Amino acid sequence: HSWWSARASTVGVPRKGLKSLVILICWKVWKDRTIFNHVEASTTILSSKIKDEILTWIMRLSAWAPH
Repeated sequence: HSWWSARASTVGVPRKGLKSLVILICWKVWKDRTIFNHVEASTTILSSKIKDEILTWIMRLSAWAPH
């Protein structure tokens, strides 16, 4: 738990955003590595998919933010 506490208390990092990021990464890795997927993506491809998903979340959230 100490690694999480250290990250969660980092100045300038929103705690809620950090939790969302961790959940997203875990979800994408789990989804890619499950037995239901017959082909595992390489680490490079998986990282790219995660980055794309993060950018999608950022765009959606910025659309909801007051201007």
